[in-house]
Amino acid sequence: MVAYGFKRFFGEPIRWGLKSYTLRAPRAGRSRHARPKEKLQLYTSLRTKHARKILDYDPVCRLVLPCSLRFERPYRLVEVRVDGKPVDPDFFAARDGFAFVQSRAKGAWFEDGKARWIEEPPAAVMGCFWRHEHPAAFEAGTFEGELIVWRQPRTITSAADYEGRYGAPIDAELQRSLIARIDQPVKGPVKALPPDFPDLGVG
Repeated sequence: MVAYGFKRFFGEPIRWGLKSYTLRAPRAGRSRHARPKEKLQLYTSLRTKHARKILDYDPVCRLVLPCSLRFERPYRLVEVRVDGKPVDPDFFAARDGFAFVQSRAKGAWFEDGKARWIEEPPAAVMGCFWRHEHPAAFEAGTFEGELIVWRQPRTITSAADYEGRYGAPIDAELQRSLIARIDQPVKGPVKALPPDFPDLGVG
């Protein structure tokens, strides 16, 4: 079993099935990444006193694929390749949780340090995040890593279902936003997804 930590704003997209993969730097030896069919533990604020498990069960790793990103200043994600094949950057970024961030959160990932609403496509939001959180990779212009994909979470059917699982009511506005994004798949072309890439509900 392998544990992965996430920023707190990724918790809800993971619970609602809007984010079902994570991109990580390569590992080797005892600290290796998960392998297909292994269980994962997903946390926010991992290795702190505020650590909290995101899901009420341990999802199973479905795929581990090589993945590369290419960035351009000031904050653009301009190219994504999964298993050597091109994937639309906005599609990839939205399914990595950044359309959710765009819809309800301020972006504090700018050189001047000032938070602001990001009214841009998901790839730009993801680029802002990477420039702030992974400056060395962003400045280098490229990142080569591994995409760890897990099986979609069990469906949440209502606010009461959510409260029963996680012990707290979900904000009604947030619930509407999440459900709208589940019901309306990401728009735009999806270019040459690998045949074994998980079903993400588009096309």
